Amino acid sequence: MFALAGIIIGLGTPLLDAWQAEQGGDAPRGGTNPSWPFVLTAIALFVLQYAASGALEQPLLDVTLLGGLPALDCLLAATAIALWAAFDGTRQGLFMACLTAVCGPAVEITLINVFHLYTYTHPQWLGVPLWIPWVYFAGSLAVGNLARRVSSTLQSRRR
Repeated sequence: MFALAGIIIGLGTPLLDAWQAEQGGDAPRGGTNPSWPFVLTAIALFVLQYAASGALEQPLLDVTLLGGLPALDCLLAATAIALWAAFDGTRQGLFMACLTAVCGPAVEITLINVFHLYTYTHPQWLGVPLWIPWVYFAGSLAVGNLARRVSSTLQSRRR
């Protein structure tokens, strides 16, 4: 599952960047050749968000904010959107993040309900927690920047 997502994001992000550049679209925050510190920071912050989703699930399980919004969902959504703003900021990055946030859980729902391969401790909808799309959203930004860096390196070696 992660390999397929890596391939789609890894190929899709640089291709969408090139297409947007031709259309006069915005360049990614770190550019199409982000520095390694930029890429590694994006990856590290995604890993922290991913770890927080597991560590905070039980303590925040029944905690809601004003309007009944689940606290963990709000926290993970805020961090995912902040990561997009800090490490991408483009329409194509937002598209890839949203695509990943939809397709990742859809694949998990299939793996859980059709193939019965694993379960979540606190599933909320069709076997998955409602906060999982935000983790996929943030993961797309980390993988997307890694893809930009690798793509740029490969292109420079061909020249």
